Amino acid sequence: MTKVKKIILLLAAAAFIAWLALNSNGAIPADKLRTAKVAKADMCEYIKLRGKMELERKAALYARIPGVLNFAVREGDAVKAGGRVAVIGPEDLNITLKRAEAFYQAALAGLEEVRNSVKIEQIKQAEQQLGQAKIALAATLTEYNYRNDLYRKMIELRKSGSVSEQNQKDTRNQYDAAESARREAEARVKIAEYNLELLKKGSSEHLIKAAESVADQAKASIEEVKNNIAKSDIISALDGVILTKFFEPGSFVQPGALLFEIGDTSSAHIRCDVLTDDIAKIQIGRGAVVSGDILGAESAEAEVIYIAPKAFTKVSSLGVEQQKIEVRLSYDKNRYSFRPGYEFDVDIIAKKKAMANFVPYKAVFDMNGRSSVFVIKNDAVELRSVETGIENDDFIEITSGASENETVIVDPPNAVKPGLKVKR
Repeated sequence: MTKVKKIILLLAAAAFIAWLALNSNGAIPADKLRTAKVAKADMCEYIKLRGKMELERKAALYARIPGVLNFAVREGDAVKAGGRVAVIGPEDLNITLKRAEAFYQAALAGLEEVRNSVKIEQIKQAEQQLGQAKIALAATLTEYNYRNDLYRKMIELRKSGSVSEQNQKDTRNQYDAAESARREAEARVKIAEYNLELLKKGSSEHLIKAAESVADQAKASIEEVKNNIAKSDIISALDGVILTKFFEPGSFVQPGALLFEIGDTSSAHIRCDVLTDDIAKIQIGRGAVVSGDILGAESAEAEVIYIAPKAFTKVSSLGVEQQKIEVRLSYDKNRYSFRPGYEFDVDIIAKKKAMANFVPYKAVFDMNGRSSVFVIKNDAVELRSVETGIENDDFIEITSGASENETVIVDPPNAVKPGLKVKR
């Protein structure tokens, strides 16, 4: 307040006192005072807060594959859990699926061809060749055994001088030739056995495994495409309404893009953040009054349904860190269709007293450290010291010092003093 304004107020107060002295013979007209009766009724003390309508159950829907987003829903539309909200361009995926299925069939045909690439006639021919090789091996074994025995005998005869050295050499040459023929026959048998084994298998194992791998990859491609087709459907996770859409129809979206936010309106509540100093005054089931511009001149009843088990730190508009606890209120959702984000004035009942004596809040003032009131009795002003109880923005309880129906002065002017007469 400026110095000039203070001077004006002092002059006005002095003029008022002078007027009283000159025109009322020391009495103040009753109509110049604001008065009220000490009333008796149920009274409440409130914790005043700001609240906001929120939803407990919400779901965010994201794109899981890239593509063009198609949908017909609007913000505010109702959706069902498990119902399709949108789809990401499945047309290209359907074409890809047909191609993958065709490739898989071709891979299976190739695998079958590799497995059945040898004809029965080739197997029979190989079996005959193996038989002939075994017969030839038996003959060479007979010849080899004969030449082996003969050569050993020739060695003994040469020692006794019964045969010449040339005879021994000739016999050795015949033995070496028989051994060479035996080894060659054994090799032919092994080759014939190996060829028959390969023919019976159809193809070499690495060729079959390669063909099987191609078929497996083709089958995996089909499963991948089918999985992506399933991901193309954007499905609601709960019953609710579309709160927000983040893209327009026809937009190209990437995996991980946030598409929609859905909320369950049946989980609506009003959230208030209460200072930890006040939380002890609040209990589950405690009543509250909700008001604000959205309700106009009306107010809505509410009830405390949840008190968070943990506090959090919040910086006030003045930059002060405050410890607060979340409190939720329920209200009549059938009567009031509040929307998420609506803000309210909230008065939570901290204390309640039945049939309390009370006066307007501005009737009580401090006098020498005591709560006091001016009471008009027998057309004169009395100063009373009073004991007070619960209070709110409008009223304060008087527990002693003033009785029901007594008249008190509200917001008394400075000119009012004990003993002052009141002229009716």
